[in-house]
Amino acid sequence: MSNCDQWDKLGTLTQKRREALERTEKLLETIEQLYLEFAKRAAPFNNWMEGAMEDLQDMFIVHSVEETQSLIAAHEQFKAILPEADSERQAILGIHSEKTKTSMETDDFRACLISMGYDPGEVEFARIMTLVDPNGTCVVSFQSFIDFMIRETADTTCCRFS
Repeated sequence: MSNCDQWDKLGTLTQKRREALERTEKLLETIEQLYLEFAKRAAPFNNWMEGAMEDLQDMFIVHSVEETQSLIAAHEQFKAILPEADSERQAILGIHSEKTKTSMETDDFRACLISMGYDPGEVEFARIMTLVDPNGTCVVSFQSFIDFMIRETADTTCCRFS
């Protein structure tokens, strides 16, 4: 192979790597936005839910018709906001569901590893793929990626991240 052919091949490989890194970057930005949206919505909902549970568990002793009417009005108000709370819960579950569906293809996963300073050889990459894609679908879910990173970075004798 001539020098020109080698430079052309290097240019092609560089472009493919750049494109894979850009796709991975966009994917990670999307995941980060999903995490932020989830955190923004989950905390207030959880606070509301805890308050509602406490209110529902309180014992009520009433001494007058006015107190009874007040409790009935509070109950009606609570029932009125339940649909809104349920739609917020559904939105939070949708964010969680979308986050768990996020995945990357094998080449993007390899590019992601390389971009983090870990360039596995073919044998090592095949081993990693059996961990993150045990069904051989050539797709790495975000959760598999996170699990792999936690497991591998905890065992520093296994990986050579720089």
